[in-house]
Amino acid sequence: NNGLNNQVGVFGALQGGVEAQAGQSGVPVLGGPFDFTFTLGEPILPVYYAGETEIAPDGVPLRFTGLEIAVFDLNAEFEVLAPMNPVQVTRPDQPEPEPDPDKLSEDAVKKAMNGAVLGLWTEDGGYVDCSETGGSSSLSTNQDGSEAHGSKSVNYPHPVDPATVTAVNLGGVRVELSQWTEQERPIY
Repeated sequence: NNGLNNQVGVFGALQGGVEAQAGQSGVPVLGGPFDFTFTLGEPILPVYYAGETEIAPDGVPLRFTGLEIAVFDLNAEFEVLAPMNPVQVTRPDQPEPEPDPDKLSEDAVKKAMNGAVLGLWTEDGGYVDCSETGGSSSLSTNQDGSEAHGSKSVNYPHPVDPATVTAVNLGGVRVELSQWTEQERPIY
């Protein structure tokens, strides 16, 4: 029960703004309260790019056409360059349509998307690894699956100034943003 007493002691020390004493937790605690208020003079806006880069993670051919680089995340727009089984929503009382074995499956494309946007480089030469961070994705097709497009977003492990990003890592390929066209607003 000594561990519980130590935790309660640290909590009490934090509430009271008193530094934890030796033996309670072994971790120094700074007294407070603290004022972390600040004013951001100018908003840090996202930077948008249009271009084309083709990659094939897990053998799935993708063409990236748009990038949105923001302070906390990167969003990449893409097209699937091979026919895929259409993304369909069925009602519970309807049978699932039989997939065409000659077309890409939705699962194969989603798996490829997860390995497509891996990180970015900044003007100071630093690399921000996004391969293990969270994010989101979307994917849609036309009726027969002959056209498919989507987006993949990844979060950064820390804030990044979008104006300092020089390249992105798409499926292990370094894509220099100087080869793409900066846009005033998103193209998608």
